[in-house]
Amino acid sequence: MAGDMPNELAVAAAFPTAEDRPLREQGSVVDDDGDDIRQYTGEPVETDFGVVVPQQMAVGSERVVGGGEFPNTPGRQPRRDDTP
Repeated sequence: MAGDMPNELAVAAAFPTAEDRPLREQGSVVDDDGDDIRQYTGEPVETDFGVVVPQQMAVGSERVVGGGEFPNTPGRQPRRDDTP
């Protein structure tokens, strides 16, 4: 449910919004540097926040929803390979 994570709204707002149709139908899939945006951009997804375009972005632990790759996130259970 939207708003369950402490920073979920801020993180969701960081993703660009789009129309609910494939990227290639919305415009060029080549960025300003000549790279294909599909290397770091997913297809539009309908969410509780509207249609967003998931993109790879530089993150820190304060921008990650749910802990992700940060094993020391408060409340995250240790992985089996983290235990001695």
